Amino acid sequence: MPFNLSSLVNSLITNEPEKYLHEREVSLFQFRTWIYFSDDQRMVDAAGKLAAAAFLRKHEREAARKIPGMGRGMEVDSKCLIKLLRTADYSNLYNAFFAENGWTGLLRTLSPTDFNRNVAERRKAVETVSEMIDFRFRALDHKTLTANQSNVSRGEFYRWHEHPAGELSWRTIRSRWKDNRSSAPFLYVSEKFGPSFYPPLFDGVRPTKAIIEGTPGRSQVRRFVGMSLYVAETIVSDLLSEYDGMKTLAVPRIRPKTSALSTGDLAKMEYYKEKRDEMRNN
Repeated sequence: MPFNLSSLVNSLITNEPEKYLHEREVSLFQFRTWIYFSDDQRMVDAAGKLAAAAFLRKHEREAARKIPGMGRGMEVDSKCLIKLLRTADYSNLYNAFFAENGWTGLLRTLSPTDFNRNVAERRKAVETVSEMIDFRFRALDHKTLTANQSNVSRGEFYRWHEHPAGELSWRTIRSRWKDNRSSAPFLYVSEKFGPSFYPPLFDGVRPTKAIIEGTPGRSQVRRFVGMSLYVAETIVSDLLSEYDGMKTLAVPRIRPKTSALSTGDLAKMEYYKEKRDEMRNN
């Protein structure tokens, strides 16, 4: 199934009937993955396929005692699979993710081990991007600085120059921003205001439980999306321009509660022109 962000998010914030079994759980897992991996379509694709496969396996086990020829603990052979595919619940979910290449599509997908490793690695980049957006958003939302005075370069400087979270090279800051720029407002809201939308690790033993446990409800998702879009629109950026329809979602915008930039932050930014080249050569 081709990934369409606005369509996926719409399915999470409205009461439309599910197109396939466990659509909400699978879509939410994909959405959470996109927030932290908007630069990596492989991760979003893997989230969908791995989650779909886990729920299909769960359905197989639940159907074991209902379909003649299947018993508890039996493997699903071709005859059993044909019977399952004749049921709407199983076939709709299967077709949503495996209609094109069948189960062999999993061979082109990241393994659960690789998926989990990437999720753990990405945690390092989260703080950097969140701090850059925090500076830019508060500067504009509280009308402390102009758009030019709070652009991406100055956001990088804010994180680079005497930041309480510790030193980072400009190359590292720039790289992390480029990787997460498309979903940065969502990442920021997830990290600063909660609930956290950080994707859970894929549990090979109890995968569906790991995906479902602690997932935000529909009202929480609506609030999260509304707040994220408010941040994106306040920054007046083209961060979401590549995702048609995202900014027109029918969800109320919610202003996050933040404080204005401190006098210390503003004083620090006065060194930008003087130290900008030093930052970029760092």
